[in-house]
Amino acid sequence: MTLVNFGATCSPFLLAATLRHHALKFREEFPKEHELVEKCVYVDDLISGADSETEAMDIHREMKDVMQRASFNMRKWMTSSRTLQQKWREGKFWIASLLKTVVARFWDTSGKATEK
Repeated sequence: MTLVNFGATCSPFLLAATLRHHALKFREEFPKEHELVEKCVYVDDLISGADSETEAMDIHREMKDVMQRASFNMRKWMTSSRTLQQKWREGKFWIASLLKTVVARFWDTSGKATEK
């Protein structure tokens, strides 16, 4: 096993390279998740959306599977859907705080986005 020193100046680059490396391994089996890692990861957060609760649950399930295979734990989840919030609580997934800063914007999980 190779260890990477996180906390150093180069850590964000190393993390991004490591995530991309593992995403490439699963590109054929999980093409959508590969694309999400390539386009929607900011440092160690996946910032994405879905057109339906079913699609969001599929992304949730498949991203957790892909990342677990790469020994990463996707543990923080946020949604404006009350139904998904309830399902994730029942599944013992950690729900991020109700008001979260996402790339210099506040995301109120009631569905409103406001400038910081």
